[in-house]
Amino acid sequence: MADVGEARQKSRRRGEILNEETRCIYCEAAPDTIEHMPPTTFFENRHRLSGFEFASCQACNNGTKAADVVASFLLRLNPNGPSDLEAREGKALLGSAEDLAPGFCREITRLQRLRPHVWGRRPSGVLERRVEIALDGPILRRHMEVFSAKLGMALYREYVKAPLPPEGGVFTHWLSGIPQNVADAHFRILPNFDQLRQGKQVSGDQFRLRYNTDERTIVGAMVGFRSNLHISLFAVASPELYAPTFKAMPYDLMRLGQLRQRLLAAEDL
Repeated sequence: MADVGEARQKSRRRGEILNEETRCIYCEAAPDTIEHMPPTTFFENRHRLSGFEFASCQACNNGTKAADVVASFLLRLNPNGPSDLEAREGKALLGSAEDLAPGFCREITRLQRLRPHVWGRRPSGVLERRVEIALDGPILRRHMEVFSAKLGMALYREYVKAPLPPEGGVFTHWLSGIPQNVADAHFRILPNFDQLRQGKQVSGDQFRLRYNTDERTIVGAMVGFRSNLHISLFAVASPELYAPTFKAMPYDLMRLGQLRQRLLAAEDL
């Protein structure tokens, strides 16, 4: 049970965040709730440190939870085999996805490919046959596009100190299961490092990022969740200026206010 003083501190923190903002970080509506980015479900045993909390409207916060759940599940697809904890948490997330992301569980089942002659050992020491999931389903892609854009809009607010303007957008590209040396090479390109901190605790590999920004119109970042999921993004005030650069690259563009529409389109797939 939370201490009364701690509850009051959280209440003040919530009020401060909402009072500082005139609009949601994801659209132009008035904010009335707090968004945690990344969400609590991203962390082992839901133990999330403080920080990276933003004002959002309830429609965007609740209406994009499906994308959070799908991304939370994806980061538990350890290429070396899930730990016992990852396996348990992944199974629980599939239960939530069944309600929030219609069709996602069926798509994941359809995309599973059993490799009968390939065995691996879990961190617990148990041998098991490896199951490969092809991460190219349209429902999965739509949800990851939305989550990646949410992350970009949040980081823009964090480092530019203002929400992405109405004409702004986020270019994103997500990768799952890339070799650690490749991920580290991408991380080294960017100069600034950040993560969640609370006292002496840090989020470590559960959430880390490197970024660069002019503090006015653009934030570029590489974000890692454990060793399983990485997102490269550029949140910009004027997407048209950068569209030619990303035209030949596998980056998706999401504009302010498009998150829920993209998820609704995924339900029709």
